[in-house]
Amino acid sequence: MTLGEKIRNARQQSDLKPHELAARIGVTERAVRFWEADEREPGFENIVGIARVTERPIDYFADTTKEGVA
Repeated sequence: MTLGEKIRNARQQSDLKPHELAARIGVTERAVRFWEADEREPGFENIVGIARVTERPIDYFADTTKEGVA
């Protein structure tokens, strides 16, 4: 599962719309949509915010699709 898929999954399971997640972490809805489409990656501070809002551990958002990561 890509980082974008994990963000979308966590958001949907938290019953949040993209604009609601964006407002809670202080970014634009467009940023959330870019992340979910894997067009851009959120910075660590935003991942922490997503984890807090969706009540997921930060480890859930670890990108295991990159080379060298188990």
